[in-house]
Amino acid sequence: MKKIILFFFLTILSLVIFSSFMLYQINKNPMHPRHHISDKEDNKKLVVFAGNSITHGRVGYDWVRSLSLNDTSKIYLNAGMNGDLAWNVNQRIDEIIKCDPDLVFLLIGSNDAMGSLSKDAGEFYKKFKNLPLLPALGWYEKNYDQILQKLLKSTSAKIILITIPWVGEHEDSKIISIIKEHNKVIKKLSLKYELKVLPFFDEMGKLILSKHQQNNSTEMIPVYTRKKNASLSVFGILKYYQLGFSWNEIGDKNNLSATFDFIHLNERSGILLEHLVQQSMKTINDLNF
Repeated sequence: MKKIILFFFLTILSLVIFSSFMLYQINKNPMHPRHHISDKEDNKKLVVFAGNSITHGRVGYDWVRSLSLNDTSKIYLNAGMNGDLAWNVNQRIDEIIKCDPDLVFLLIGSNDAMGSLSKDAGEFYKKFKNLPLLPALGWYEKNYDQILQKLLKSTSAKIILITIPWVGEHEDSKIISIIKEHNKVIKKLSLKYELKVLPFFDEMGKLILSKHQQNNSTEMIPVYTRKKNASLSVFGILKYYQLGFSWNEIGDKNNLSATFDFIHLNERSGILLEHLVQQSMKTINDLNF
């Protein structure tokens, strides 16, 4: 009996330790704006990336960290937070403003789009992220607009917008049509404030469709659902952090070309985004990038 109790106790303890380790891995962020201490003698330009888990980079390819490792001439801060919607970024925009950035990249909207897919999805996000309203396109536009207004009013930063990526890989799916509507909002606001937009959605689409043509079939590609995403995400995180698989390998096993779990970027799409950002920085002459 004592051996059974001991075995049960050790099993529970192991699960607690493992869960704590995984939560630590997916939530840690050493480059967050709240960790930044300004140095007046440091002449490096400050670049901030604002967004959700796709920017945070602990679930999926960490393209912001890769940028920082390949370019020590600038300070890179990661203001991505897992699960965030535009409303959440709007609530914490002051921590970005306090850093007095020279350049801000904004990539937000995937969770807004997924939360708009159904009432159940909206209720999930409302509870999960403490939202005052259910996600909706009009509310997304209002919050996105307020984020831009605050940045333009309170900083001298250049602002570059990024269209939100694909969710799943079926071009005619409902979620893709919703994402396209959200990207229309981004393009509309870019015209309103005369801001540059990086066409990540379009470039990711080229990658996905090219892979489909190479495989000569879309029949094996799974269809996005929130339940399937949760399952693929949990097992993908385990494979990456515990077993050493790459995000590409995990995605390939799931018959996905550009993500590993319908949502989060693998190395292929992450490096694509990284290159789009690098190219855009090279064109900003007045900041000497």
